[in-house]
Amino acid sequence: MTKSTNGNLIRSQAIADGMTTLKQDGMFKMFQGLTDISEVRRV
Repeated sequence: MTKSTNGNLIRSQAIADGMTTLKQDGMFKMFQGLTDISEVRRV
């Protein structure tokens, strides 16, 4: 990586490669009944 590598570019590539964001994981857990929307929104 070079110093000019943009953090958004890294994030976009990680998501394209299958990374789950914290928000996505929170929503998945909410639908499973493991947490609620207030916890997802807090993070």
